[in-house]
Amino acid sequence: MSLRYWEPEKRNIGPSTTNWSTAEEGRIWYDKSTHRFCFWDGIATQVVAGTSGGVFSIPASSMIWTDGSTYYRIDRDGTYSSDGSFEDLINDAITNGIGSHIYLASGSYTVGNSINVNQPNVRIWGAGGDTNLIKNAIGGHVINVTRENCSLGYFTINCSSQTSGNAINVSMNSGINTSSFQMVAVRVDDAYGNAVNVTGSSTSNKNIDGRIHHCTFGGTSTSNGIYLHSGSEYWDIFDCLIREHTGTNKAGIVIDANNDEVSFCHIWGNYYDVYVAPTNSVRRLRFIANGVMDNKRHGFFWSGSNSFTNSIINDNVFWNNGRDTTLTFDSLHFSTGSTGWCSQLSINGNAFWAYPDSGTYYTRYAIFDSGSRLTGSIIMGNVTDDYVSPSILHINETWNIVEHNKSI
Repeated sequence: MSLRYWEPEKRNIGPSTTNWSTAEEGRIWYDKSTHRFCFWDGIATQVVAGTSGGVFSIPASSMIWTDGSTYYRIDRDGTYSSDGSFEDLINDAITNGIGSHIYLASGSYTVGNSINVNQPNVRIWGAGGDTNLIKNAIGGHVINVTRENCSLGYFTINCSSQTSGNAINVSMNSGINTSSFQMVAVRVDDAYGNAVNVTGSSTSNKNIDGRIHHCTFGGTSTSNGIYLHSGSEYWDIFDCLIREHTGTNKAGIVIDANNDEVSFCHIWGNYYDVYVAPTNSVRRLRFIANGVMDNKRHGFFWSGSNSFTNSIINDNVFWNNGRDTTLTFDSLHFSTGSTGWCSQLSINGNAFWAYPDSGTYYTRYAIFDSGSRLTGSIIMGNVTDDYVSPSILHINETWNIVEHNKSI
């Protein structure tokens, strides 16, 4: 069933003893006797919220929609309200415990001040790409999550007018040592800060067990895609498209915490596609089966005085890294640092391609180790084409196991 047949409009709501409107085709009402949103399809009453005979359902505690100028909300108990401010309407539902599951019907929602998810177990879901949150020029995060077990899904955020803050900020309040945040099928374009900013502490208020799946993040010169700060542990980033965060030292993904995993993502066109350990030591990272391509500098970058250890970089494809300058930048780059080191890494089964574009060659080395900072690691079964010059690797082979790598 297409969502357009049941999406509400302002004129369709009118109070009565049991229902909120008469049963006319395409109109929606709330049945107080069954606690379900219903609509009339021209033949019979169908259920929108709840379950009945396989009919498409959304078990929402609150539903919000707009006619283009005013925002409307109907709650599970039949309460109906409207407001000229979208964030006031949704924040009221969250703060007062009305909306544990808030459904946003298709339409455009202007966000001024932040949407504050300050209660646990809140779920905000939209109608897919037809639900658009548009950030205006008022500063601050678009969505600020400060409590555990919350989830976002199935909407887009346009931040082209944002002047400060992140698109989605996930930061646990004092005394909360978990997150279990989940986000699925959310698209963020043009965030001023980071598309997703996750903060915690390595000793208290940890932000753990997060999931970011099937999302798209389009960047700007001021933002990173996903930034996992210290204490953001056991996060799983899966099947995401992260692109064009082009500002100096910006990245598609910044990982500054332990025990995280990035897999099956397409990361391209960023200044760095992946930047590891810029301010903290990182261990037990799993970077598996990703496509890393067309960045401005290095594909996977570690630099500085913080260690990067006990991690896996396996089965990834690195393509045309360092497109800004011919033969200058690397697919995997481990830079010298005063005290930092990289050790106990597994770098296996990766493919490094540097196919020429109009006669221009990209990618200097597949794996570059400046100052012999990479030690005690296994580097096996990697392959590159002949355009990566001068060889597949540029590392200290005395301190690592380097076998069965091939240039074809």
